[in-house]
Amino acid sequence: DAKASFDVADQFGLIAHSAGGHAALHMLDRIGCFRARFAALLDPVDGLDPFGLEKGFLLPVGVHPEVKLNFTTPVALIISGHASEAPHYPKALRWPACAPADRAGMHWYASLDSPKWLVNFSDYGHADLLNEAIPHGFSDHICASGPGASTSA
Repeated sequence: DAKASFDVADQFGLIAHSAGGHAALHMLDRIGCFRARFAALLDPVDGLDPFGLEKGFLLPVGVHPEVKLNFTTPVALIISGHASEAPHYPKALRWPACAPADRAGMHWYASLDSPKWLVNFSDYGHADLLNEAIPHGFSDHICASGPGASTSA
């Protein structure tokens, strides 16, 4: 009775949201995390803060298809349609968008040189992609929300 072996290391994948996408892509691009079988990235943002004060970007700001990330791991890039909008409240604080267009979404897609899929939840905002552990009303104060967030699946 031989038992089948199962190597967990060969089943490794990366899933990340927001600035966590920056960390996951950094692992793939710079560190060479080649054992990863896939990456699922939810509204990944290049940089570590919404203001762009920390300049540790992986790519030049904007969309630059001539600059390619150095890995071949398949990527599912999941973006939201309202992520690049500033939240509606509080206006006095001038809080930036959670996923600025010049550092998120197509910023990444154009530079992926691996098998890739793009899914755009156009009626959702950046925090709407999270589970219900963060109440919808609270996330509206941090990130812009879309009309899809108020509907139930």
